[in-house]
Amino acid sequence: MKLFYIMITIVILFISGCMETPEVASSKKDMAQKQIESNKSEAQKAKEEYSKLQKQRKLE
Repeated sequence: MKLFYIMITIVILFISGCMETPEVASSKKDMAQKQIESNKSEAQKAKEEYSKLQKQRKLE
């Protein structure tokens, strides 16, 4: 009888664990978005600097 209750408890815990879907916390989402924007701006700066160097190289 104890085995039956243990098995039912395990099944219930397994089902309840599978039904809950974890969500990303909004603060983590915000931090990720800020990091993406920062990376984009750094990439844009690097692109502009590279273009300047290419123009200087052509003038020389």
